Amino acid sequence: MKPMHFAIIGAGNIGRIHAEAIAHIPEVRVTVVCNRGEEAGRQLAQRHGADWTPHYQEAVVRPDVNIIAICTPSGRHAEMAVAAAAAGKHLLVEMADHFDSVLLPRLKKAVYSPDWKNGKPVSRRGISQFFRYIRLESYEDALNNLEVDRETEQRGLPFPDYTIRYMLDWETKRSSTLLNVKHLERPFDYELAVRSDGETRRRKADLPETFHFLIGLRVRTRRVYHRDGQRVLVCRGKTRQRNETVVLWRDIAGWGLSDFEDERAWVREHKLTEGAETVYVNGQSVIPDAFSLDPDFKRLMFAPVTA
Repeated sequence: MKPMHFAIIGAGNIGRIHAEAIAHIPEVRVTVVCNRGEEAGRQLAQRHGADWTPHYQEAVVRPDVNIIAICTPSGRHAEMAVAAAAAGKHLLVEMADHFDSVLLPRLKKAVYSPDWKNGKPVSRRGISQFFRYIRLESYEDALNNLEVDRETEQRGLPFPDYTIRYMLDWETKRSSTLLNVKHLERPFDYELAVRSDGETRRRKADLPETFHFLIGLRVRTRRVYHRDGQRVLVCRGKTRQRNETVVLWRDIAGWGLSDFEDERAWVREHKLTEGAETVYVNGQSVIPDAFSLDPDFKRLMFAPVTA
């Protein structure tokens, strides 16, 4: 695992909490602390053997920094996030439930122009950009999506600790939050129960994006085809190991052998896997040299984090 180096922007309560958490992770360290107040900034930096600077612009461009943790009041998140993204850094921002209503509009404004007056841009010195963000499943939602299979449930075991582990490994294995691979036959319809504003709603989970993230796929092209009235998503790119990889996502519920054979001919006709070193598909297929992504998806969902 390559060492990861953080820049902490903001030496208040949130900054101190993040720095302490980082200090307990192997191969991860706080490299620089940015805070306009020198006393608080130097104190936090000295505690973690880091440098101090009053200017976030200096912290985000340091070549020895991989990740920027923005721990300032939310009013400054946008400008700092844009600076970190422009420097090619990973970004960590802690915030409440105002991403859509506050932070995202501010990010769009900061990208469009750095100069505003009375709510209007006074220059157009912005950059071309689009926003890609992932909503992570919360701990509470993960618990809400656990479903016990009553047909296989063990009752009356006198070992409470064992029972809990057994239930998570076996009785709840079909739960959506633990990735029910049977539902991968319909990858675009996979849902989770998400609690928001005091209500629990069914929301679709983006399985393609999740899998691509897990295998470290840097997507170069993302194309949607419509074959016999069905959607086919084909993503191509390179993994961390620099392997040219193609991932095909399609709805195969109810398919028979003839359907898979027709798909094989269609993929060959459109040259969708040409030049790929690795080809993944959800579920089964008869596409030459293609692997089912289902077992890797399940394994990587609960594998240790590596950099």
